[in-house]
Amino acid sequence: MIIDPLPHERMLEVVALRLLPEAATFPPEWPTVSGAVWYGAGGRPVILHCASGRWLVTMADAIAEKLVQATVGARCCEAIDLAGKWLGLHLSGSDVKRALASSADTAAMLGGHDCASTTLFDCPVVVAKGTRDYYVWVKRSYSTDLLASLREHAASPA
Repeated sequence: MIIDPLPHERMLEVVALRLLPEAATFPPEWPTVSGAVWYGAGGRPVILHCASGRWLVTMADAIAEKLVQATVGARCCEAIDLAGKWLGLHLSGSDVKRALASSADTAAMLGGHDCASTTLFDCPVVVAKGTRDYYVWVKRSYSTDLLASLREHAASPA
């Protein structure tokens, strides 16, 4: 398994307002279904509907920035800067599913969705599917433990 840290980028949490105005509308690209993901360039997950009324915006590129501004501008949501809260990892290679399965059943965890908030090796994470790989965002205070567990399970024989 190959574990690549993602670049340190601006990350946001977008939170739905409790009482949405009736006229509030989300941009058409916005992932409004729980577990849905809006993918950016190269198929990388960018806006993840990771919990009820909550989205993790993992890469503030120009298009994602416009989508967030449109959502906040329509008074649907508020955006919170998450500077330093999460560490992003790109997991690839033939043994990714096996390593993740050491902690969780990824098929059941995702349940047909593209992303989920869960725990891996007792660490709070948001997991998203790529084309043949996975992306994981772990709360930074747990990152050392998660990386050690992933490396240990990747190195163990099948």
